[in-house]
Amino acid sequence: MNKQELIQYLQNNEHFDDAFKQLWVSRIQKEGLTSEVLDQLKAAIVDEVSKTYAEMGVEEDTNDPEYQAEHKKMMDELQKIDDELESAMTSLVEEGNVVFKNAVTQMEEDQKQAVRDSM
Repeated sequence: MNKQELIQYLQNNEHFDDAFKQLWVSRIQKEGLTSEVLDQLKAAIVDEVSKTYAEMGVEEDTNDPEYQAEHKKMMDELQKIDDELESAMTSLVEEGNVVFKNAVTQMEEDQKQAVRDSM
């Protein structure tokens, strides 16, 4: 999931209020999808779920199998986002390295040609 897909996920998620959506969309747009932002987003989502339970008068029972299944599902989705981000970042770094290497090679060739042309 890339930056835009995560923003759309947040904006389209009916379980988050507008203030939560605005805060996280703004942070993601401003700071990008760093590990720190994703870790904080995960924590914020867990807090939001807990807040919703509290507002509904539901006491969380973290030992309840249904709760554990839903929590695992949510954490798996967040891990998938994190994994996809990491993969995308690795690809970008690799692509950047290739572009840099090609630029250096081209610059060296241009310098050699300049020396030959000056003779």
